[in-house]
Amino acid sequence: MRIRVSPRAFLVSRPGMVLALVLVLIGGVVTIGNAAGDVINACVNKSSGELKIVDAGSTCPNNWVALQWNSQGASGVTGATGPAGPTGATGATGATGATGATGPAGPTGDTGANGATGATGANGATGATGPSGATGPAGLTNTYDRSSSLTVNSNSFITTFVSCNTGDVAISGGFDKFSSGSDLELLVSHRESGIPATWRFTVFNHLILPGSDSIVLWIVCAH
Repeated sequence: MRIRVSPRAFLVSRPGMVLALVLVLIGGVVTIGNAAGDVINACVNKSSGELKIVDAGSTCPNNWVALQWNSQGASGVTGATGPAGPTGATGATGATGATGATGPAGPTGDTGANGATGATGANGATGATGPSGATGPAGLTNTYDRSSSLTVNSNSFITTFVSCNTGDVAISGGFDKFSSGSDLELLVSHRESGIPATWRFTVFNHLILPGSDSIVLWIVCAH
């Protein structure tokens, strides 16, 4: 315990001071007053050794010595941390429990009854036979050819027509490439729209130099 003595205490001889403290420890008379905070204030009679606890700031009477000490001693140094204890052994694994018995299978449900087959509907009556269509016109049975020669100037084209007899039908058209000029090209060849007996031709001459070439156009007629 740390003891702080007021300056007044130094006026007393050291043997007397020790004697006063010994008297307190072995049963001397102690008068208890108040202790403020963590410091205990006291007055000690220099003659009798009587110890009296007083309030902080109190003045001891004549022939008394003022003393102060801590109400609690200073904390000791923290001791070193002890070594960690050894890890305990792993406990044994418990036994696996027994597998429970398989429950019985439930009974199979009854098969439902088949629904009744619906009645077959009656066959509808056969419809009446429709009237026969009108007889179409007789098909073309005879054919013949018609031809026409055409001269085309260089670097130009000409459209011309070749016709069958009145009432007959032109069914095809063409030309003979071997007997025609090598620079001639047939651009159009088809029946004239709206005139069954007439065939339309358009011929182009690719020759650049001045001159002309001739071609013979043919059609097939039917009646």
